[in-house]
Amino acid sequence: MILADAWSAVGGIAAVVAAGAALITIWYARATVGEARAARREASDAHTEEMAEQRSALQASTAAHQEQMRERERALATEIKLQRIVQLERVAEVLTDLADTAG
Repeated sequence: MILADAWSAVGGIAAVVAAGAALITIWYARATVGEARAARREASDAHTEEMAEQRSALQASTAAHQEQMRERERALATEIKLQRIVQLERVAEVLTDLADTAG
């Protein structure tokens, strides 16, 4: 009888210890899930920020490219004008030589 009461007391203590361990396990699991959510949120925010930076860099690169293309178009137009002036000068020289020869 005393032995049975002792075993019953040990069983009760073991049940309380097991319940405590289960509560600690649940608390730890919740803390782990909370940390995982926070880390996931932080990673998502970092990704969003990175995407915004990439978008900004793309816009800056596109603007720089467009400006470079406009500059090249202006340079080409200037070069064409210069070539036409040189051609006109040559034609003028030829006409002057022709007039001198004819005269």
